[in-house]
Formats: sequence, structure tokens, C-alpha cells
Amino acid sequence: YLVFNKAIYLKKNNESNYSFYFNNYSGSRPLNFNCSENEILFGEYHSNQQRTVETNIYQIRNNESPKIVHTFKKNEIRHVHNCIFDKHRKGWWILTGDNDSESNIYFYNKRLSLIAGGSQKYRAVEIILESDKIFIPSDTPFEKNKIRIYHNISDVLKDVFQVNGSVFHAKKIKDIYFISTVTEPSEINKSKKAILYGSLDGINWSILFEAKKDFVPIKFQKYFRYSELKILENLFLDKFVVIEGRALQNLSNGMLVFDINEIKSFL
Repeated sequence: YLVFNKAIYLKKNNESNYSFYFNNYSGSRPLNFNCSENEILFGEYHSNQQRTVETNIYQIRNNESPKIVHTFKKNEIRHVHNCIFDKHRKGWWILTGDNDSESNIYFYNKRLSLIAGGSQKYRAVEIILESDKIFIPSDTPFEKNKIRIYHNISDVLKDVFQVNGSVFHAKKIKDIYFISTVTEPSEINKSKKAILYGSLDGINWSILFEAKKDFVPIKFQKYFRYSELKILENLFLDKFVVIEGRALQNLSNGMLVFDINEIKSFL
């Protein structure tokens, strides 16, 4: 599947070209587009500033036309940040935003259940899932962003580490936790760098790499792209972590490759 230019395209294994598949969703594109073993789930990511538009979650199975599996009513949320599959619980975590009442974490398995939310602490674009807890790095312009741990059984949220800006990317690869920040500007978060953090235990974090934004003034980056370091996974490079640089001074549309063993030694 290819998400491009306000539409989704499909290329089957025996075909050489992509063909149009679907564009009947609100917004220019889903912010994230993820799969499980047998399905794709994505939510609408649209401006919806007045909250006058419903927001749908779509499911794709067997190359059939996407079907709506849940609809958030008007004024319920602004949009969907991410749908992340949990292979242990056999369901999907749904992240929404943007105001306090809209910043929620849901679990979907045939029906949607609210797990936690109601403040900027739960406003996230990506989370890291474990059997008994969730790592929630925040994505908010309204307060200092932090990495937090939500304990499923006790329903306790604990602050762990403060970072320099909004977090768009979070992954656990080869027993190492990674998160990276972007240059989304606000009165509180004014960093002009994208920073990659790493941790061996999810509690003690260190800076692995940082890069300055490109020539576009920060106030205009929302029209082009925020400077970011996207963490890639499931690549063929088993001994390495690959980072894609975007809108950075020396790394726009470029790749960084980190040796896993070197990272572990450093941390």
C-alpha cells in the first residue's frame, strides 16, 4: 500500500504498478498507516478545528474496500494520531487528540474502549507497548513534553524523563527504547533541534544524536515539514537501527545507521 497525494494506492505481488485504491476519507492523509498480521487500521487526520466533523477509523482486509469500524461523533475528538497493533493482546491501541478531553488512549478489538486520557499527558503520536505497562511520550505544545509510564493494572501514570519537544516517534528495537522529538514550535517548546533519545530500561534516557533544523523558519515548518528523526524498524539490517532524517540541515531525506552494540555500550 502507498499513501500519496490525498489517496491510497495498491500494488499486488504479481503486479508491477500501483493502482488507485481509496480516497474517501477526510483530510489529506492518515498521520500513520499500520498493519497487523492480517489487517490495516487507520484513522482520519484532518484539521477539524471547530470539531464539526465526525472522525472515522477504517479497516482494510484482503484488499477489499476499507470499511468504517468506529466513528467518533462531532466534538468528541479532533482527529486520530495513530492506530498501533498489539500482538500480545490481539487488538489495536488508538491515540487521539488534541485538547485535554480529546487526548485519549483507547483499545480496539471489535469495539472501542477508553483506557486512559483527559489531559495533555495522554496526547501522543506513538507509544511503546509492554505486557504490563505503556510508555507514553507526549506530543503537546501546551506544556513541557515528558516520557511517562502508564501501568495497566494499577492505572498509575508516572513521569520518567523530560525531553526538548513534541515526540512523534517511539520504538523498542532489539531491547533498546528509542524516542525522537520534532521542532513543533510553541511558547513553551522552542527547540530548533530534532533529538534522538535512547534507553536500556525506559527510565534512564540519554541523547544519542541531535540535528539542527533546515533553512525554513520554524513558524513556517507546519506548511512544509517539521524537522524530525524517524525511527524505522523491521528492516533487513538486524544489527543496526536506521533513522530517516527530515527537514534537517545536513540530513534532509537522508539516513543514519547506528550499530546496536555501540548504542548499548554507550547507554
